[in-house]
Amino acid sequence: MVHLLHDRPIIPQRYPDGTPKEIPTIQNQRSAQYFLSHVRYLDFAWGSGIGFLVQYSQDASEYAVGSRLNYQIEAVTANRTTAMSAYFDIGHPDLPRTEKDEIVTDGHGEDLGEDAYLRYLRRMEQFLDAKDETTFRPSLNSIQKLVGSLRFENVEPVEWGSTFTGETRAVESPNVSKKKAVEGH
Repeated sequence: MVHLLHDRPIIPQRYPDGTPKEIPTIQNQRSAQYFLSHVRYLDFAWGSGIGFLVQYSQDASEYAVGSRLNYQIEAVTANRTTAMSAYFDIGHPDLPRTEKDEIVTDGHGEDLGEDAYLRYLRRMEQFLDAKDETTFRPSLNSIQKLVGSLRFENVEPVEWGSTFTGETRAVESPNVSKKKAVEGH
């Protein structure tokens, strides 16, 4: 992550078939990033990161875009002592209404098949990339401002040593549900 943030190559990088290469994350999702959109480098007063719309999958199911959509921010403090991961359930009014884990099908209710599903994902990435950050619910820029407002004080990763296993805190807000994990290098 540190090298990616320092070098800032064009993102997302893609394999020859168009599938996005995964963005490094702190958390082990135990699944693949099969959909990436609105990928942006972000600069905060305390460090830098990458924000992106993502859907993860552990299997070959053809999940509809929106049924598992998250906005995720992976970041590192300027002094490189603390990494941060935040993820938020996200929606967009122009996406077809879907239930959690809903499968996308063809006009006859049948599975799309791998090639057609990959084409669907790439079209949906382009569709969402064209949407302004303020039109998402919650807005992507409000999430970026929230993450930018974090403060890392009295954090002594040197003391954590090899026994630190991570800490997860759920923070509830009227409009945003946020989970973050903080891990030292």
